[in-house]
Amino acid sequence: NNSKRYKRLIDLVLSILIFCFFPIILVLNNVNLNVFKNIFLVLIGHKTWVGYGGEQSDYGFLPAVSQGVIKYPMSTKDLHYEEDHFKRMNIDYAKNYSIFTDVEVVWNNLYKLGNK
Repeated sequence: NNSKRYKRLIDLVLSILIFCFFPIILVLNNVNLNVFKNIFLVLIGHKTWVGYGGEQSDYGFLPAVSQGVIKYPMSTKDLHYEEDHFKRMNIDYAKNYSIFTDVEVVWNNLYKLGNK
């Protein structure tokens, strides 16, 4: 599947960029050193930078992706979520996947790169 290949490729490229620019990201966004663990986990394919969020019932029926460092449904600045927010956002992410979406989500959520 081309989408899976592109997602893996963008994960690798973003990992290298995040590693190279870590000092700048650290100063500007106050991320923790857990970002190095996440870089490693993404590089070996155990995680992806952007993934589904919420409960299993919110994404279990969608194409499988590794656990995300940044949960797509939580990548916006919304403070209040409607009841089916996670399910709708996960469906939107899977249906309209683009490498540009991942780049945009990572860029807008640099402070979350050290998420566990």
